[in-house]
Amino acid sequence: MVKNETLKEGPLEEKRSLIKAEVKTTPLGKNVALICDNCYVRDKCPMFKPAQECVFTSDRPAIESVADIMQVIKSLLAVQVQRINQARNIENLDGGYPDGSLSAEMDRFVDYARTLKDLGDTRDTLDIRARGKGIISQIFGDLYKK
Repeated sequence: MVKNETLKEGPLEEKRSLIKAEVKTTPLGKNVALICDNCYVRDKCPMFKPAQECVFTSDRPAIESVADIMQVIKSLLAVQVQRINQARNIENLDGGYPDGSLSAEMDRFVDYARTLKDLGDTRDTLDIRARGKGIISQIFGDLYKK
């Protein structure tokens, strides 16, 4: 592996390998190198070094079980909370008028939370849905009317 990077405690100190980054398979696809020179945020990145592999790139996490998926969703929930808080602050600075972006981030959070809850629910369930009257009202009588 080319990457020999660590971030220390404190204000973005670094150790970098002097080995040039190689083209390799990444989560973005085969033969895609995540190199500082090709990055669209290179002008803003505090970790930019010419011809170096991105220090923020991690290997694809192994997702082999429901527990692994649950851990990823928990990470997504943490990111969503940060995004919601930031969007809420921006909304307040904008006069407090409702912002569709904030609403979308909140909806996304709820979807992730619901998915996490559903994955963690190991109870056996049986759902029966029916429409109409006919035989259903004959079987369930007053229960159907309630």
